[in-house]
Amino acid sequence: MRGVDRSKEDALWRAIVENYGERADIDASTPDGAGAAAVSTADVPDTADPSGDTATDTVESTPAEDAGADAPASDGADHEAARAAEAARREQEFEAQHEVPERFVPPEPPPLPYVPPSRLLAWCLMVGGPVLLLLSLVLDFWLPGIIQLLAVAGFVGGFVYLVIRMPRDPRDPWDDGARV
Repeated sequence: MRGVDRSKEDALWRAIVENYGERADIDASTPDGAGAAAVSTADVPDTADPSGDTATDTVESTPAEDAGADAPASDGADHEAARAAEAARREQEFEAQHEVPERFVPPEPPPLPYVPPSRLLAWCLMVGGPVLLLLSLVLDFWLPGIIQLLAVAGFVGGFVYLVIRMPRDPRDPWDDGARV
């Protein structure tokens, strides 16, 4: 296999860089675009020509391009319109594929469980007694001895009541508490 001459390779790269960003014109009459303009190594000027003459770049053209050679050059507005139409089509296609379903509305939560008044009173005594004593200590105000005794008795009584009312039956050992 014969390698490409470095001067021709550099000229090919230079041609690619000079034409970077330009939209390729593809003949619409062929389904695979085989009639599109093509650049070959024979079309690139040979910079190592011993005579010093440089040939101009030649590009193969399609019959459709030859027919439109005498037509006025467009200012690129038709390319912009085509790009905008393509962008709009893609956006509609994307929205059709990725329709956002209606927002999820969770069902109404079940009502809070009923707490018997005796259990509620036990919790209030168990929490309220130490809070009252702690506030009197932090805020530095004196509580009469009877109120201090009632706060301690309320804590102990509430704790004992809640322990006595705990269920005695063993729970299912395989129950991890999750509900479906």
